[in-house]
Amino acid sequence: MSLKSGKTLRGFGRQVIPGGDRVVVETPGGGGIGEPKKRPRDKIARDVNYGLVSIEEAQNIYGYTEIKKS
Repeated sequence: MSLKSGKTLRGFGRQVIPGGDRVVVETPGGGGIGEPKKRPRDKIARDVNYGLVSIEEAQNIYGYTEIKKS
């Protein structure tokens, strides 16, 4: 957690945010929406080709066995 001005904040306790500054909170990505096994095949294949998900993960999570990395 940090301020827009660049100052890093402590992870706990009361802290003062100067007027005009902003708190920046960065969190990991979400798990998505909907049933993974209903995800369109073309989108899964695209994710595999972009390296966002491995072929093994696509098989285990999305239930697809015919995906081939191009």
